[in-house]
Amino acid sequence: MLDPAGYGPMTITQSISIAGIEGAGINHGSAGAAIAINAGPNDNINLTHLTIDGIKTGTAGIRLNSGGSLTITHCVVRNFVIDGIRLQPLTGGIKFLIGDTLVSNNSGNGISVAPRGTGTAIGTLDHVSADDNRIDGISVNIEATIMAIKSIANNNNGAGFSNHKGSLLLAHSTAMGNEVGVFVGGTVESDGNNAIHDNRTNV
Repeated sequence: MLDPAGYGPMTITQSISIAGIEGAGINHGSAGAAIAINAGPNDNINLTHLTIDGIKTGTAGIRLNSGGSLTITHCVVRNFVIDGIRLQPLTGGIKFLIGDTLVSNNSGNGISVAPRGTGTAIGTLDHVSADDNRIDGISVNIEATIMAIKSIANNNNGAGFSNHKGSLLLAHSTAMGNEVGVFVGGTVESDGNNAIHDNRTNV
């Protein structure tokens, strides 16, 4: 994206890198995802330096249905009716990295990792901030293995970090001001260096 502007929604079906500059973003105020990813099992998708705004009417920010790997860095995803980022592969395994990214003010989850069918997901959240979302800041479901390092989940109406059925490792991360700091439904491991306090229920 060579110019500062508000670009429209897109569907990704192959390997691609999309890089924005300051002021480049995607404004999406209608049904569907601002960025829908329907790529192949060997395709690699990289998204960086984008502001993705649902303007309180768009359905979802980034939604992955299929792909090989996904990297999201230096992005802002906010103001969507459902989830900011939703990784929901139906088949195969997705590997992902989300780093230096803010997901905020979404009416669902900030980030939802929720494979369907026989899909699996494994990935890292590094310096992610999930704040002021109506449900969970970061939600892990089904066959997913996630490491969250130096990440923050504050002031969410549900849990800061929620692991319903999967594996979640927390290191150097913070959960404050949530209804629940960390919800444990699957396996949660802590490096013992996290700050989990001032939630209505910490764990």
